[in-house]
Amino acid sequence: MGVIKKVYHRDDHALTPPRHSRLFLDMEENIHIHYRDLRIELSRKEFEEFTAAFSSQSEELLGIIKEKNYEDGLLPNANQEDVRIWTESLLETDVKYHPQRISLEDCGDGYHFHYRQYKILLTEEDFHEVAHIFKQIDLSQGYPDDYDSILSLIIDNDVDYTLGSDSDNASTLSLHVASYHVPKVKNIFTHIGFPALNTKTYPLEYGNDKLKVIVHMDKKKKPADYRLARNYSTTTRLLDYLRSNKNTLTPDETNTIKATILNQYYSLKSGSANNFNINPETWLYIPSIGEIIFPHADTMSDIKKAANEMYWFWNNVVKDLGLSFVKPKKLTYNKAGQDQVKQQIEDAIINNIATVPAVSKIWVMGSMVRKQLGEYSAPFVHGKLVKLGSDVDILIEINPDEENNLPEDWHLYIKQASNGCAIYHLEQIPMLNGIERFSDKYPHLEFIHHLIDAYVHLPSLSSKEQTAEFLNKFNAQLFYDRERDGVILNNEQKIAAQLEDNYNMEGPSVKKLAVTSDNDIYEVSTPGGQYILKLLKVSGNYSSDKIKAHADYETAIINNAVANGVKTARVIATRSGETVFINDCPALLFDYIAGNVLKKPPYDIGGMAAALASFHNVQKRAAIDENTEFDFRHTADMWLNYYNEKCRETNLPEIVPYIPAINAIYAGLKGDEIFHKLLTLSESLHNHGDVAPKNFITTDDQEKVLFDFNNAFYGPKIADVLDGAFEVALSEKYMDLIDFSRFHEFIAAYRQHSQLAEFEVENMNHWINFIGIIKFAKEVRAIKGKSSRKLRVARARGIAEFLKNNV
Repeated sequence: MGVIKKVYHRDDHALTPPRHSRLFLDMEENIHIHYRDLRIELSRKEFEEFTAAFSSQSEELLGIIKEKNYEDGLLPNANQEDVRIWTESLLETDVKYHPQRISLEDCGDGYHFHYRQYKILLTEEDFHEVAHIFKQIDLSQGYPDDYDSILSLIIDNDVDYTLGSDSDNASTLSLHVASYHVPKVKNIFTHIGFPALNTKTYPLEYGNDKLKVIVHMDKKKKPADYRLARNYSTTTRLLDYLRSNKNTLTPDETNTIKATILNQYYSLKSGSANNFNINPETWLYIPSIGEIIFPHADTMSDIKKAANEMYWFWNNVVKDLGLSFVKPKKLTYNKAGQDQVKQQIEDAIINNIATVPAVSKIWVMGSMVRKQLGEYSAPFVHGKLVKLGSDVDILIEINPDEENNLPEDWHLYIKQASNGCAIYHLEQIPMLNGIERFSDKYPHLEFIHHLIDAYVHLPSLSSKEQTAEFLNKFNAQLFYDRERDGVILNNEQKIAAQLEDNYNMEGPSVKKLAVTSDNDIYEVSTPGGQYILKLLKVSGNYSSDKIKAHADYETAIINNAVANGVKTARVIATRSGETVFINDCPALLFDYIAGNVLKKPPYDIGGMAAALASFHNVQKRAAIDENTEFDFRHTADMWLNYYNEKCRETNLPEIVPYIPAINAIYAGLKGDEIFHKLLTLSESLHNHGDVAPKNFITTDDQEKVLFDFNNAFYGPKIADVLDGAFEVALSEKYMDLIDFSRFHEFIAAYRQHSQLAEFEVENMNHWINFIGIIKFAKEVRAIKGKSSRKLRVARARGIAEFLKNNV
């Protein structure tokens, strides 16, 4: 970056946002490179020379960027590393088109400013602003020569500095300049002719009859230190900033501010933060980094009241400024993404909306029809709604006789819109690229993915003519017509029909349960009783081609255990006696056990341990055949290999500090062949495989019932015991309640109901390390998959800390 000698005019918010966001080439009367609002005009030979040089230099520079991990802005490598690529830099071809032209033109697409072969496109507003600026410029103005003007010039040149204590805001300016910017400061004073008094030894001195400038070289501070100080030096009152810049704020900045404040509101409402000033007039803003500072205040006693006041204070500000409905930029999916999301939308409409008996027609419009589905570059905040993706706009016509039979899970948002229809929010289609980049930044917000936003034509509420006019206006397409396409059974109705075909039951009613599971879980009600249906879509600790085989194995060990007195959900036999497929998935139908699942501590550890021991003990009395197809050795090998290949050299910053200790534990077990000894000499039987609090039902009489054997295997029972100990310590999703004092409590409780072999007790620490490494590897894999990252990191750290202390 060159040295600025004088700033005639600078205003970072004077212009309207850029009109164009494209880079493209065209060839008409000559060759054009279009980059946003700039056009470069080239002859063929100039273009060939340009592309050859650019291709060579850009490839070279990209290599340097990757090597040095360059980042944008005033960062260490940006400030200190002066990179110039000179490869093929000398242009041999002269400018062919308009080498000496300057032209200002009023054109059909805006105002054109031609300078040689360059054209800049301006809006009318921007053109008048530029013309006004040029009119005000005083070319006779001298170079900076006093305290304020010299300091402003240092700032305009983006020099990293701090003021010395001997600066007096008048005749002495003392600058502590970063070592890498001292040469730049020297150049500034040379170019403006500011007299040098001492440039040989530090501190350097410059001066005239008005001002003495002292330049110290600072070798201690890092660029990040200056950047932080610079950012905070631009702090202003948020409302002053919004009022001054409301007409030039970008939609992204507007929505980022709104999202931050709404996140703070929900943080207050939840009790996570209740010691800040809720009055927007006191909030501060740092424009350079988009950070809002909420000043400290006394803890609020009535959180609900304070949250409501904060929201309405801020809501009134947003309304007054006209910022209530500002859409951020939408990043449109590519064709593959469009097709993928469109298919999910169509599946949802067919299976969940067209199947409603009250629906007679469904029309689609908007982004789906225009093939402009996408995600917003910033959260789109409207009131308390926070949207991350474009809406799916549909219109549903309701049968006049069915107006009172709309589904209960259709959420009425507006009773009657301007087109006469009611507006319902139906369901959401997941974001194509996930939401982690926003959920980490705004942890208290509930985000809306691609919302199916339905205008619902109710004959008693809106006229056919008004609805027809609306559909025509937005070029809506008829997606479903009950008369034309016939009745469509919904997913639950299809499953019910398949249950009747495969089980001895009549008239089943099926309802999908909202539970955290990769498999589909349904409640089945019949005149003869209630059941739970599980459609197996994913495998447990075994390969996906063995899902059906594992369902057979699961049925065998469960029903054998039940027959011998273990309390758990029995697998209901099919008509054929074999595992059947429902919706193309292996299906298991279980007895319904009334009760609750308690995932949050405190746990009934004694009851949980007793239920696990009951399952283990019955196998001693009534042996179940071994099943080597689902042997623990396979599971152990899979996860130990994963640890060895993926975890030992991980670069996950949250995990790296723990790796040396875990590597040492792994090496000790591997080197002494302890893994083999543990697997060979410990007592083996059928294990549950996932002894977590979520898999225990607390019945009405407070008895614990172990269920869900989807991860069952044959192997050392101590693996089950320690899995349970780890899980009660890790507290499911409650990362703030992780407590490894529960670990040994679970083992002790188990031993009150079932004995451990002497070898297992003597090698308990080895077994803890063995199972701990497996569980650690599972969490690391989940982190890499970005699944509930914060939770997975907390669990991995908890396991690692425990293993370090267990050595």
